[in-house]
Amino acid sequence: MATHPVIRRLSSSQFYVLHLGNHYKLRRSSEGWWPDNHPAQGVSEVIFFIAPSIIKSLWKMGLLDGNYDKPTGRGYEGLELWTNEEGRRALNDIAQETGLIYDPRTDELVLGLKYVPESAALH
Repeated sequence: MATHPVIRRLSSSQFYVLHLGNHYKLRRSSEGWWPDNHPAQGVSEVIFFIAPSIIKSLWKMGLLDGNYDKPTGRGYEGLELWTNEEGRRALNDIAQETGLIYDPRTDELVLGLKYVPESAALH
């Protein structure tokens, strides 16, 4: 299996955001992006934000889909993104080649486990 072309270029923050976008819709506010309905978020307020520069870089790499047609991030009302098929493929390739995955229940980075692709785990 060939290495996904973006694996070596991803920062740890980009890797984490790809994971989040695989499980939650990413929404925009004037302060940044956040994973909508993430259990770590407060009931009435957002606890953490994702820098727009991280989102923009993942968008330019073709790893996110959504209605983000303005790379400047201006006019953020109603913007939402998610990890697309190419991004999921990159996550799977990272897991297979390095053993690095984020636990979807805790969002903690897990090392050295035998990796089972999500598609195989569902069947």
